Amino acid sequence: MSSEAPRSSTRGWADLVPRAPTYAERARQLERQGSPDVLLDPGDAPQGFWNLLLMAVEWGIGSVASLNGSATGRAWAVELQVHESWETPPAYPGRTFSSIVQDGSFRFSSSSSLQKVRPALRLAAVELLSDLERPDADFAVRVNEAAQRHALGIRFESGRFVPYSSEHLHNEVTREALLLLGDTRLQAADALYRKAYSRLLTNDHAGAITAATSALEEMLRIGGASGAALAPLAASARSAGWVGAGVQQQIVKVQAFRQDADAHRVGTEDRELAVLVLNLTGSILVYLAKTMPTTSTLA
Repeated sequence: MSSEAPRSSTRGWADLVPRAPTYAERARQLERQGSPDVLLDPGDAPQGFWNLLLMAVEWGIGSVASLNGSATGRAWAVELQVHESWETPPAYPGRTFSSIVQDGSFRFSSSSSLQKVRPALRLAAVELLSDLERPDADFAVRVNEAAQRHALGIRFESGRFVPYSSEHLHNEVTREALLLLGDTRLQAADALYRKAYSRLLTNDHAGAITAATSALEEMLRIGGASGAALAPLAASARSAGWVGAGVQQQIVKVQAFRQDADAHRVGTEDRELAVLVLNLTGSILVYLAKTMPTTSTLA
């Protein structure tokens, strides 16, 4: 293991201006050198990450305490109620939001018992609030640097947390796909691609694969292709001159992954298969969005 301190820098929380890492930060980075770059799942995130996530909300979205009694707070509570299929929304939105994100638990009311929540819901609470109150431009930067600081394998992109395993794949595939699909005209494909990542975060690997392939189907239909499944849709796209033989073959091969997912096989390779399919479909979605015929339904 090298004794040379890493040269990477961190940023000040208030102004996000890059600064040299402190002695303690350099020590943490050195501890990770010579070891595999293991990124933690949300369920293994240290408490420090959740503390910083709540701080990022306060800085980039607004005061959590102000949610109590506000229209935004009521709307958020109802969104959470529907999200979780609860009979009633929580009584105190601000207190509930803070407790869910920072503590991983909450009470419906002051007299009710403590409810533990799964890690994915702690992230979803932030996502639902960001839908109602647009974060400032620095919010994602603070959240992503907090995740990076604690070696957490997620990033916040376009209003949603997405799994993160590779800098290259994230920048070239996931981030670009989410940005392209953010076009309101691609809303159907965008919703399904985001759903795929939500399924992955909740360990529903079969559901992640199904949603990803459905996103690909929707993208082909938006571009004017016809068919009830990927194979005829890909054939239609090729007949229209949208894709060539190679891309058509790749699209058809994705259908085989969906068949694996529909079989609901259980095994340690399921997550890796889901990640593979999301990255593959993301790459194809980026290609299709950039090459979509001008005579398509988007015109």
